[in-house]
Amino acid sequence: MRMTIAVDIDGTIRNLEKQIETYLEVDHPDKIYQYKTNNGNVYRSLDNLFQTPEDLYSWMYEQRVFELFGLAGRMHSKVIDDLNIFSTVAKDNGFDVVIASVQRNQSVTSTLHWLAKWGCRVQKYEFFHTMQDKIDRNFDFYIDDCPDVLNSVLGKQKVPDFHTSTAGISRAIKIPYKFTQDIDCPSLDIASGKFDDIYELFGIEKILKK
Repeated sequence: MRMTIAVDIDGTIRNLEKQIETYLEVDHPDKIYQYKTNNGNVYRSLDNLFQTPEDLYSWMYEQRVFELFGLAGRMHSKVIDDLNIFSTVAKDNGFDVVIASVQRNQSVTSTLHWLAKWGCRVQKYEFFHTMQDKIDRNFDFYIDDCPDVLNSVLGKQKVPDFHTSTAGISRAIKIPYKFTQDIDCPSLDIASGKFDDIYELFGIEKILKK
């Protein structure tokens, strides 16, 4: 039985936060100080900056959708290369890597452009309208920065004939931010270029080199 590892995009492999900061300063300079103060400390730190969710969504998913989602940088210069290598090795060890992200409207097209631009070779993508939809998809493992996702899937998953772990593998693997620090699950510091940690978490030998 093959198992799925769902890898998040924003805040995990794509540095959307930095891009938001850049264009907030252009379009809404009155909001930039509060955003910089909250960013990294509060998940979804944009929510309280706009009067209504509709105002926020209009800015993100209509007015600036390509600038934010299509032109953003990576969390680390090698993160896509590392993900490509891991997905290949994982496949040989009984795991399928899936890009799984909440995206809306034209951000899906911009995100596909972004993944192609940086040479992402993961072949499976799933986009969701809400975080709850993503949780309900019930992937075997989640690599994510969203507290709601991580807390919802806490626990361990046993892998058939897995020779290195009799107790199972954590379903939730967090990206380390202040807003995830109290969640009791393993951490993967992609932003610091430590993607290699994921091999140890899954007990997979890294047989391909960068």
